[in-house]
Parts: sequence; structure tokens; C-alpha cells
Amino acid sequence: MEQNLKQIQDLVLSSIRVGNSDYPIAILPENMAVHSLEKHNKHRNNFRATFNTYNFDSLIAYAKAHEQKDAQCFIDEKNLGAQIVFDVGSREAPLHAQHRAVLRMEKTAAFKALCDFQGSKCDQREFSEWLEDWSDYITAYTDDEDKLPLTSAVQAVRKITLDYARNEEHEVSDFAASKSAMESVEAKSKLQLPKYFVFNTHTYKGLDSQAFTLRLSILTGGNAPVLVARLIKAEQIQEAIAKEFAEKLTDALKGTEIKVNIGTVEI
Repeated sequence: MEQNLKQIQDLVLSSIRVGNSDYPIAILPENMAVHSLEKHNKHRNNFRATFNTYNFDSLIAYAKAHEQKDAQCFIDEKNLGAQIVFDVGSREAPLHAQHRAVLRMEKTAAFKALCDFQGSKCDQREFSEWLEDWSDYITAYTDDEDKLPLTSAVQAVRKITLDYARNEEHEVSDFAASKSAMESVEAKSKLQLPKYFVFNTHTYKGLDSQAFTLRLSILTGGNAPVLVARLIKAEQIQEAIAKEFAEKLTDALKGTEIKVNIGTVEI
């Protein structure tokens, strides 16, 4: 009896079609679930796509080709990315936000090499080889702010030696005697060492070129010199890059109907 009732129920439900929906749907007997009939139609109910790119200009070209009313762009300054939601709609008539374009900025090879290298401890061979590998981007300077040919800077790095000096003091009195010793280490080179380097490169694809200053430090605590190139004002540089990115993206979208926001959104 129960099986017959179930069959009758399934038969009745299989013919039910919801008529007050914007898109055709039907109630089928499988756990009373609602099923879309979109896949059986010639066209989709609405346009759905997510465009992903690492290229700034590609995002702008896509945005201009698909702009629509009430579209919005959300700029993530911290992570240097952006997302354009074309079908946001409005508060009175919100849409489904299923058409998006996502930009994730990518460091140039030279800027990535600079970020990975700065602050790292290197021996003379590693440091000189890095200078040679990226010589097209680097200018060396002396203490007098004069330019130093990079080949000369490389040779000076390779010829660094450590000079040790020891100074002993003895003090004698009627009731005691003391002895102290001081040892100093100085890094020297037969050639003139650079004081700092300037590294010129584009930071991210689509952003302008910048000059980065690296101060040379030589650590003398071990048996061999250890060289470190430290990026001056690293945090301010990152802030400036984020500001440049936001301003450039805002300017690029000025001629469109896309509203620009600083921040991220979850829809």
C-alpha cells in the first residue's frame, strides 16, 4: 500500500512546474529537490565567467570590453590585486555577481631577485656572482658618491680580506696585577669597495620603474667575510608601490562606468 502511494506521489510531483520563477525550474520527486532546467535550454539564464590574469593591461582591456551599469572594482592594496564584479546590481535590484575579473599582480623577475637577495648573508663568491647576474640593473657608488664600474666592484668584493689586530694591556700594583686584551677585525680589499648599489627595475608588470638603494655591510665575526646588501626604507617602498598600483588602476578605469573601491569584498 505504502509503495503504491509513493508511486502516485512521484507521478504527481513529476508534473509540477514552478511558474512564478524568472527561470524555468521543476520540482522532482527525488527528496522534493528543486532542479534547474537551464542545461536543457539553448542559452544560459545569465552570463557567468571569471577572468583571471597577472597582466595589468589585460585586466583593463577586459573591463572595458565587458563594462556594464553598476559594475564595481575592489582594489586590494596590501596584496596588490584587484577584482571587478560586473553584475553587482544595486541595493534595490541586486544581481548575482557571477561575472568577475581578477587581477593578481606579479613581480618582475628582476624585482623578485632583488627582494630575495636583499638582507641575505652571502660569501664573496655568492655576492659577486649575483652582481654579475644582474649587472644590467645595478650601479655601484663609492663613499664619495662617485660611480664605480661594476666590474671593479665585483673584483673588490672578491679580494676582501680580514685583518686582525690584537692589543694587550698590563697593569701592576702593590697588591694585584691585571691583564686585558682586545682584538679587532677589519675587512679590507686591495681595490676600492663600493659603499652602496642602486638597482633600477620595474617592480610589477604594468607599474613604473623605480630605483632601489642597497647598502653594503660586511660582517667579520667568522673566519671569512660575510656580505649583506640591505634595502633602504623597504617598508616605505612597499607602501609607495601599493599607492602607485591603486592610483594607476583608478586612472585606467576613469573612462568607464566601473566604480572603484579601495578594499576587498565578499559577495
